[in-house]
Amino acid sequence: MQNDLRFPVIHHFAVSNYQLYPGDSGQGFSYDVKSGVNIVVGVNGLGKTTLLNLLLKLIAGPSQIQAAAGLGMGSREEGRSVARFFSARVKDAAATATATATLGFGDRTLTVTRKLTNLEITYLKIDGIESSEVNAEAYENRFKSGVLQLSGLQQFYDYLLLVHFIFFFLEDRQALVWDEDAQAEVLRVLYYNPTSQITYRDLYNKIAQFDSEIRNTQAVLSRHEKKIQIELLKRADDTSARELKSLHKTLVSLKDSMSVLEEKTDALNNNRIAYRDQVEALRVERETKVSKARSMHEEYLRTEFAAAEHEALYAVASVISERGCIFCGSHTDRARAAVQQKLDVHHCPLCDAGPSEREHPHDHQSNDKLELLAAAQVFEVQAEDSAEQISRVDALIQKVSDQYQTSMGKLIEQRKQHQEVQLQIKILESGLPKDADEIKDLQEKLLGFRDLLDYSKQEKAEAEAALASIVDPGEAIVADMAGAIIRRFKEYITGFMAETCTLQYDVREKKIGQGPSTVKFRFPGFSVRLTSGVFKDEAANRLSSNDVSESQREFIDLAFRMSLIAEITTRSAAMMVVETPEASLDSVFVPRAGTMIRQFLQVAENSSNFLIASTNLNREAMIPALFGVIPETEALQYAKENNRTEFEARAIQSVPSEERTTRMINLLEIAAKNAALIKYEEEYKEEFHKAVFPSWEKFDVVLESVK
Repeated sequence: MQNDLRFPVIHHFAVSNYQLYPGDSGQGFSYDVKSGVNIVVGVNGLGKTTLLNLLLKLIAGPSQIQAAAGLGMGSREEGRSVARFFSARVKDAAATATATATLGFGDRTLTVTRKLTNLEITYLKIDGIESSEVNAEAYENRFKSGVLQLSGLQQFYDYLLLVHFIFFFLEDRQALVWDEDAQAEVLRVLYYNPTSQITYRDLYNKIAQFDSEIRNTQAVLSRHEKKIQIELLKRADDTSARELKSLHKTLVSLKDSMSVLEEKTDALNNNRIAYRDQVEALRVERETKVSKARSMHEEYLRTEFAAAEHEALYAVASVISERGCIFCGSHTDRARAAVQQKLDVHHCPLCDAGPSEREHPHDHQSNDKLELLAAAQVFEVQAEDSAEQISRVDALIQKVSDQYQTSMGKLIEQRKQHQEVQLQIKILESGLPKDADEIKDLQEKLLGFRDLLDYSKQEKAEAEAALASIVDPGEAIVADMAGAIIRRFKEYITGFMAETCTLQYDVREKKIGQGPSTVKFRFPGFSVRLTSGVFKDEAANRLSSNDVSESQREFIDLAFRMSLIAEITTRSAAMMVVETPEASLDSVFVPRAGTMIRQFLQVAENSSNFLIASTNLNREAMIPALFGVIPETEALQYAKENNRTEFEARAIQSVPSEERTTRMINLLEIAAKNAALIKYEEEYKEEFHKAVFPSWEKFDVVLESVK
């Protein structure tokens, strides 16, 4: 089950003396965030993105997660954002500008005020108690400890992780659903044993640190070994020198040869694994086609033999579709031919009764029946093709496996030769003079580096074993919760996408760091499967955000985040701050997108989540969609049917018109006017009114328009 955590909800925020948002008074503005939908609306250049980033920095401070190109497998440490982000956007460098937010964590509160010049805290109150700290660093540390105290999280890094990857969905967002490493970390925070969270991070960073040290030490060790070889050769007699040179040359040659063989062996092994995966996929595909053929046969038999029970139909269909006899398990062509022969003349496959002897005779040549048989034949042909492909790939597997065994045998032999040459070199070097100070110094350093290397490897191995004892049971907990997350995702995404989109729970076995390691950790995660014009019947894995369209990418990731929030915040409300990705949508999908986002709001009958969403004044009607206004196409259809009852039942689900402007941060009014707003202010105000109070939500108006 999920951990007992409380997540931040912004209940109030205010901006003072910031030139970008002068407000009505010229000094700024404030806003009380309502339960449900809150909309930041404006036109390009008025500061929608800046305002959402301001909210982010208010609740996160100058710390951030470094994940522009994915979280990666490096150390889990806080980064620092550009503290002067806001001062660079105004003429006075935000000299006296501040921003304040009151956050709720369940029934507990935190109020913070920050300078917009550098994000330093000037005021902090936690659970009604004001803090008085000696300097900015102390204020920031008290803020972090307060957040952990109120949220139940164990470390501020985890708080940043959730804010960045779940609660804020901004312009520069990294898609969580396609970032395996970020998913593993988020799921760890939400589901792993709370007492192990700090230990997990310490062990993870320790492994990453020792991985780096091992690689660096190995590089230094190699350089010192080469220096010693050169110095020893200088002091050797001609015979020993020639022999050592020859052995070192042989050693280099063996290393090069082993490197090539290792690469070849790895490639062959990867090919072998890929072919096995291909065979498995083909077997699944063949089984699917056989199953579909059986379904077609079963449907045909149902129309042919109306009195037959389902079990009988299934049994006969299984025989003729190559699934075999469900009674004895045989797959003989003789049995299939015997049954098919009776069916070809429309006789009962069990008692051999002819058409005239049946209780319910049917038209044997109807188009529907012929189409079913034709469809079954198509699936059977496809199944046969899959079977032939399986045979071909099986042959490739055998061929590549033989090549792999041969290559591995050569590699093992060369490794033995390499060890023998190393031993010969060691014996020769032991008989050379070693009294030179430089050689002694190098050898001492060499011993030190070898000791350090052994120590680092031992420490890394111990940390890996300890981390595995945390990751394995944590993954098991996530696996138990995966079904609920998958079902929730389906609820959200089904209303938005025409294609079938599903989540699949996966375990990703990955090492930590870049160096060689035999230890792989079982990190939990989810992958996306999606149908398309090519994959109409079966959803295909979409392993990268590049495998889907822009709008699909945005809303699949949004639905995934909402699914996680819905599953982890069952006892209190949650918040999302969303920069609505409307630019990637056409007019058909805008209402669907609004519906999906609004689904997130409903927690229980008398409880709602909080949503702060920014949107542009444009033709796409995202504002009505966010307010739950009936889509224009639906309104027109009800009007054409003169169905006032259904129209009004649907229309009543929207936010009441008298509430809407109270749920909006209207940048047309509170932001500094740019050239476009000065020139077209009246037109923008008219567009604003049309978006907030669309004419099509009034039945009589729509009815008149369709007459």
